[in-house]
Amino acid sequence: MGRLATALRSRPAGLALAVLGPACLTVILVPFQVSQSRDFVFLYLAVVALLGLGFGLAPALLSAALSFLCVDYFFVVPFHTLTIADETDLVNLLVFFGTAGVVGGLASRRRRADTPRSFTAQLETS
Repeated sequence: MGRLATALRSRPAGLALAVLGPACLTVILVPFQVSQSRDFVFLYLAVVALLGLGFGLAPALLSAALSFLCVDYFFVVPFHTLTIADETDLVNLLVFFGTAGVVGGLASRRRRADTPRSFTAQLETS
């Protein structure tokens, strides 16, 4: 693996992407006024899964927490507060956060399981 690839998979890069991923997705979704539908939440879940797969559990959990806050602040009534007026929205957000944590954790475990295989393959080709 080259130096650039190693640097891109480093812990600081993962944490930076954990902050930037949900933020960028929110910037893209806000103009579309997607508050009428909750389908966009799966996009946040995809960001969490990719971070778990690429960088491990800590960036995935950070991304899940920030995604939770972004969804609550921008897409849940009352808008632009971290207050949740409807119990259904609270349950939905908690289920999202739990699911994001599980998905991030599973992706992280997959990443750890694949690392020894790729290292062994590199040793065999050297």
